[in-house]
Formats: sequence, C-alpha cells, structure tokens
Amino acid sequence: MWETLVNYLEQAINIEEIPHHNSIEGYQMALIYTSVLYSEIDIEHSIELSLQVLEIKREIGDPDSLTVLSNLSYFYQDSNIEEAHRYAKMVLDMRKHIVPVDSNALRISHLRLAAVLCRMGNYEEAIDHSLEARFLAKKLFGENSEEYARSTQNTGVYYSKKGDADMAIEFAKQAYNNPSGDKQITAGNLAAEYNSVDVDSCYKYVKEAWQLFREEYLLNLNSLSLINRFSYVSTEKNWVYGLLPIGYFLQHEDYDDFKKLAFDCILFSKNIKLDCNKSEEELSRLLNLNVDTIRAYLGENDVVINCWSDNYSGHNFGEDSIIVAILKKSQEVPIFVKLSKERIYKTLSGEETMKENYFPLYDNIWKEIIEKGEIKEGNRLFVSLDNILSQTPIELICNYDWQYVGDKYEIIRVSSASLIPQINQREEFISAALYGGLEYELKPETQDNYILSACNRSFADINMYKEVGDSLITVLRSQSEYLPWTKIEIDSIMQILLNSSIKSLQVYQNNKGTEESFKLLSGNAPSIIHISTHGFCVHPKEKMSWFDYYNYCMDHSGLLMSGVFTTDIINKDSELVEDGFLKSKEIASLDLSHTDLVILSACKTGLGGMTPFGIVGLQDAFKAAGVKSLLLTLDDVDDAATSFFMIHFYQYLISGCTKREALKKSQQILRESELFNSFHYWGNFILID
Repeated sequence: MWETLVNYLEQAINIEEIPHHNSIEGYQMALIYTSVLYSEIDIEHSIELSLQVLEIKREIGDPDSLTVLSNLSYFYQDSNIEEAHRYAKMVLDMRKHIVPVDSNALRISHLRLAAVLCRMGNYEEAIDHSLEARFLAKKLFGENSEEYARSTQNTGVYYSKKGDADMAIEFAKQAYNNPSGDKQITAGNLAAEYNSVDVDSCYKYVKEAWQLFREEYLLNLNSLSLINRFSYVSTEKNWVYGLLPIGYFLQHEDYDDFKKLAFDCILFSKNIKLDCNKSEEELSRLLNLNVDTIRAYLGENDVVINCWSDNYSGHNFGEDSIIVAILKKSQEVPIFVKLSKERIYKTLSGEETMKENYFPLYDNIWKEIIEKGEIKEGNRLFVSLDNILSQTPIELICNYDWQYVGDKYEIIRVSSASLIPQINQREEFISAALYGGLEYELKPETQDNYILSACNRSFADINMYKEVGDSLITVLRSQSEYLPWTKIEIDSIMQILLNSSIKSLQVYQNNKGTEESFKLLSGNAPSIIHISTHGFCVHPKEKMSWFDYYNYCMDHSGLLMSGVFTTDIINKDSELVEDGFLKSKEIASLDLSHTDLVILSACKTGLGGMTPFGIVGLQDAFKAAGVKSLLLTLDDVDDAATSFFMIHFYQYLISGCTKREALKKSQQILRESELFNSFHYWGNFILID
C-alpha cells in the first residue's frame, strides 16, 4: 500500500516537464504528501522535498506556506532541534496574525511548539504553550473531548519532566478520568508518576496499561492479513508497551506482583514473532498465558527457566543482563536471576579458553540458576534461551563434579515456555522426506528438470546472484564442495526407515534435491524432513535498523539445494527456475505444520542474527512455517562424524525412543567412540521445540 501510494505521488511529481509546473497547486500538494510519507523511512528526503516546496512558493509569490513550515518543524525534531523550534515558532507567530484567537489552527501550533520546547529541555515554556492549547481545546471542543484529554495528558508529562510530581500526578489523573482519554497511555503515565512514591499504585497502573495493550494488540492483529502482521508487531509502540512490566520489575525486583507480571511479559515477548501465523483462538490463548497457567502444566519434577534480554536498543533497561525467570509448580512467585552478558561473551569470545569443561562457563551461566532455583539432580528443565545463550551448547557445560549439566538434569530447549503443553504429546512418524548427496553444479542435460510453471514461481523473491554479486558467489562456491558423506548418510537413513513403520518415504539426491521440490512439500509436508547439505548466512556490510537487519538476514540465510551454482547459467535473463538458494524468508512462507521434526544436517544451522524477535535465520524460518521440533547445529560439524551421528539417531528414533532420548544416546555413542570422542564432533547438536 505504502509503495503504491508513493509511486503514484512520484508520478504526479514528474509533471515538472510541463512548462510553469511550479504554479500548479497539485504539483506542490504531491510534493507535500510525498514528504509526509517518506518521514517514516527517510526523514532527510522529507526535509529535502519540503524545502523544495518552500522555494517554489517563494518563486511564485505564494504566501501559503504554513503547512510546509509545520511539517519541517516535525521533520527536524530528531536531527536539528533548533531548526524544529525556529519553524514551530514561526508558524505560531504567523498564525497569530492571520487566524482568530480561538481557532483550532492556533491550538495545533501551541501543541507543536510545546512538544519541541520539551525536547529542548525548556519545560516552563512547554507547559505554558500546552496550557494554552488545553484552554483552546476546552473552548472549541469541551472538557470531555479527545483534544482536551490529550492536552491535559501532555501537560502532565511536561510537569513530570520539570520535576513537579504533584502537578504531574494531578494532570495525569485528570487525563485518565477523561472519558475521551487514551486509557492505555494515561495509565502508563500514572504508573511513571507513582513509580518513585507509591509502588502499589505504580503496579496497579502498569498492570492496567499492559492489559489494555494486549487487548488492543489482539484486536489489531486479528484485523490484519498474515502478510501485514509482522510489520505491525515490530512497531515501536508494541515493544514499548509490550515490555512495560519488565522495565518496572527491574526497578522493583523485590515486589512479588511485579515478578509475576514480568514472567507473563517474558511469555508475551517470546511469542510476539510467532503470533504472526496464529489463528484468533490460538492468539487469545497465548496472550492470556501467565504464571498460573504455566504452573498448571508442570509436573512436580519440572522447572521452567525462561531467559530474556534487552535486544531492543530503544529501552535501555538491563542492557548488560540476561534476565532468568525460574518457575516450579510449587511456587506462586518466580525466582529471578540476572546473568552478565559481558562476562558470558568474554568467556565465549576466545579471550579466555573456550572448553566445555572450563569452569567460568559454569560460573557465568549455570551456577546461580541452579543454586537460587534450588534445582535438584534429575529435575526436568524446560529452557527458553535468549541472546548468546541460545547459540551456545549450555547443556554440555561441566559443573564442579566434572559432570555435564545435561547429564545431571534433563534439559529440554523450547523456543517459548508457551509450548510446554505440547512437549508430552505422543510422537508418531508416518512419513519422511530426505535430502542429501546433492549436486550443486548440474550438467546441461539436467536442465529440463528445472523448468517450472509460473504458478509455482514467486518472482518477488530476490535472486541471490543479483543480490550479492559474483565475488561472494565465487566464495560460496569454493566453500561448498560436494559432500560425499551426505549420500552415505541419506542412503543409510533410507534403509533404516524402509524397515520401520514409516508409510511414505521420499528421497531427493543428486540433481533431484532442488529448491522447487522442497517448496512443493508445502501444505502436505511429511512428519520428518531431513536435509543434509551446506548452509549459508550472508551478513550485511552496512549498519541498519534491527527491523531491516531482520529482513536482510531472512533474505540472505538458508540452505544450498541441487544445481545452485548453475541456475544463473540456466536462467540467464528469463529466470525460469528458482536460484537454488532456499532462503529463510522463503521457508517461513511455507506451510510445514504437518511436520513434527526437521533435521538440518549442516554447519551452524542453529545460529543467526540477534534481534528483538529472537535468532534470525533457519531456526526462526522453520518455526514460522509451523514445524514442531528442530535438530540443529551450533558450529561447524564434521561430514563423517555427522553422518555417523545421524545414522544412530534414526536407529534410536524408530526403536521407540523420543527425539530427545535419541539425541542424547547418539551423542553418547560418539563420546564413547574411538574416532569421534572430541567435543567438536558431537557437542554442537541441539534439539529445540
């Protein structure tokens, strides 16, 4: 919608070839509207267009420039506050001479100038102009109007900035009690005002603001198409209000009600990206999960370890901390532990020796969790990780008794604690699709296998050859040799499954394992999908916002499929086939909801970029597609050792073991083997639900 609108407006702007176009009002309006639209993504271009309109008006002697000047005040407020103030004051002074003293235009000018003065730290004058706007709103629209409520709310904020808590609370209460006021925002303002003087009142309004936010969030999300949901959930308001309880908990860590609310908030934050594909009924269930509902699903031996860190730079609470919420069935209030990101990163970065039996790893990650949580040997731990922890095999860190933590406790990785009810459901594998022994460069006679009907081709997907350039493709080609052990792996797994209860088995090898063949699984995917190939992840060279970074990583990470390094020759200019790079973004758009287990037998498939939405890459993609469980790797893995591991994994799986039992037993086989007993051969496989 936005792109279409901009396109039409830019077409309107192109009438500049017509003589005397500057005098055409429609041309000027097109420039103004376009400048407003661009303010969402390119504020400098908005300023440029606005200044262009001002120059046109000067040339033709058009004095009607108030709209443009007011826009400039808004556009400059983040980059040049002095210019924003100059234009806002100019507009107010001009309007005082040309409009009635009780006009709505004058009210708006007072509002704009008050906002700019507040940003400048001139709270006294900001209050004066805000009160003037409030007076005009009352006169024009009445005390119960939305305009009056907003001016009252703003005045309270300016008093708060000034440090006058009594007046701030007074105005915040008036705004809150106004029938036309925004209850969510005014409750949030009251929470902020009571934060340092009355923790009970602060909690009351935080809880109300957050509940109102969740109701609005659910309503808005259900009204959007699936394609537009992610844009909505990633808006700043959803992160400011959606994470509000965590910010207040960090200021009142001993207050039990804030502990419970913070736990509920972490549940919400873990689901915010997964919400994009949920039905209205499922969304409602997820948004109402809380401490008590999670406790109801736990057994007496279960412990939830829910980790969260501030990956969104707009908040600044707990920047160096990973917050760990620990919950048992027997406790009404979660126990919280804060881990130091800095110490964990330092221990893992190579500044100190990185070994699974290196005690600082245990000290910085597990020690306090186990001690404060009073975790006992044999406990089952549901662990939802975040930040660097999610990319670390923390199950295989040694404690002081030289035991792996994962041997002492049963550790179950979950992408969100909301998935705990699914964990104990019976696993039944009835079908499988196996990819391996893929040929990345195809001979000319195999080209016909690639011709694809238009209905199966999404031309909107980026072509990696065009996107990353020849030099990077050359590097990828040099690092992506044919993997002979993957064919042995697939052949062996095929024989194991043929002797099992699996009813349907599809095998894609050599030139058959194309990107097209994988996409055709969508909607009727098998119980198990096994892909043994190379993975790829191209990181952006330039700095970008976390939202753009997320989209970039989803567009530039994935798996190499058959023929990937000859599709550029086959396609040339026609683009008849997929490019062979099965990208995370493409995977996320598929329907793999019938798939219980995806096994990615490739290097570093569990890694990716870190954003407020979690780990960006294959893990996020397959979860978005609806897959229940993923077997991934957290580092480079040896071709032969991985094949050996996978063969044993399937043998245990069809013998009746659960996925997690099969994983642990297969790792144990490698640990006890003569060739593959080193940690790097077996220690980086993880299973995540």
